[in-house]
Amino acid sequence: MKRVYLFFGNMLPDFLLNYFTRQLDYAGFDETAEEWAGRMMTLTILLFVIPVLLDVTLTSYGIYLFPVSYCLSCILSLSSLFIVPFLFWLHLKFVVSARVDRAEELFSDFLYNIASNLSGGMVPMQAFLSSAKPEFGILGKEAAKAYEKVASTGMLSIAFRELARRMDSVYIKNFANFFERAVVAGGKLAELLQAYADHFRDIMILKKDLADRTKNFTAFIVIIGALIMPFLMSVAYTYVLSLLSLSKAVSNVGVNTAGIVGALSPNVSVNKDVLFIMMVSYILLSTFITALLIGAVNKGRVIFGFKYVIFLWLIAFTVFLMTSTVLERMLRLV
Repeated sequence: MKRVYLFFGNMLPDFLLNYFTRQLDYAGFDETAEEWAGRMMTLTILLFVIPVLLDVTLTSYGIYLFPVSYCLSCILSLSSLFIVPFLFWLHLKFVVSARVDRAEELFSDFLYNIASNLSGGMVPMQAFLSSAKPEFGILGKEAAKAYEKVASTGMLSIAFRELARRMDSVYIKNFANFFERAVVAGGKLAELLQAYADHFRDIMILKKDLADRTKNFTAFIVIIGALIMPFLMSVAYTYVLSLLSLSKAVSNVGVNTAGIVGALSPNVSVNKDVLFIMMVSYILLSTFITALLIGAVNKGRVIFGFKYVIFLWLIAFTVFLMTSTVLERMLRLV
């Protein structure tokens, strides 16, 4: 299968392969961009062909898999051209973000350890390597890889630059640039690392404090988008259904009575199924926007809200269905 993946992966333009190469480095994946992109394209092509091929085959035997000829199967096939690559890319971004969060949490301790080793008399590259410990997790592994690549240079600034190249962190990249300039200016390595570690720890404390402050706002967004809005939609849905039932009841009574009751109740002509689809579509859209807003608040980018979409949909539909069922039973009792 690897040859198949490479065959499809090499079809992509160079700028996409270069982008995937950077993202795979950030994610810590060992496979090449051609192989990763080839897996994505192979799955996309399979999901593009299978629905139409299955529909055509079953239809030839008189079995209709989809109710609307080949229309639905074609829609599923075409949607796979966008959904599969998007899910691959989204998974890659989630892995990169998780790695960055874990690395930034430990980066100040990592710098403290290097500074301590330098103060103890170690040479710079040896101090860097000795700090690539298992307790530093991903940061330790990436530091070991960076050391293997630049050990021959003997320069700590190049080792930090290589480490920053493999981490999609603005803070770590800024540190690598700062450290390189500071070394050129003649700063003492141990003191520089100690000072920046203190500064970085303060940044992480502020970042954590900001995240804690946004939790209340996030909870407010969830309550509005996934609880209150579906509840109000279920109330409106039940109200319109009651008007439909009342209109049918009016049409079944005598002419004189119908004139009296008809004056008190509006003439509603709405299909129940169409109304349900409208309500469901609105809930899908509103909870989707809510999830994107949560991603923007928590992570600063809307794409990180996609991880909450399914969860919010389940909550919203549960609230909508339960509330509608309870209200319908209450109206029947009345």
